Amino acid sequence: HGGLVYDVAFAPDGKSIATACGDDKVRVFELATGKNISTFDGGANCVTFSRDGKQLASGGRGRVFLERLRPE
Repeated sequence: HGGLVYDVAFAPDGKSIATACGDDKVRVFELATGKNISTFDGGANCVTFSRDGKQLASGGRGRVFLERLRPE
């Protein structure tokens, strides 16, 4: 990341993680390879997956963001 990581969340299937970073980005990484598979703007300091793993919620600075993740 090159900066602070405020929060990390594991996907329900255990195949990826999401991070909320100090550079105002939310990133999703594939655990097996470490590859960044998605990046979202938003100024978030917390992040979580929905129970089915199809959506990602993040929040910070008085805002909440919902992102639909692409299907595998």
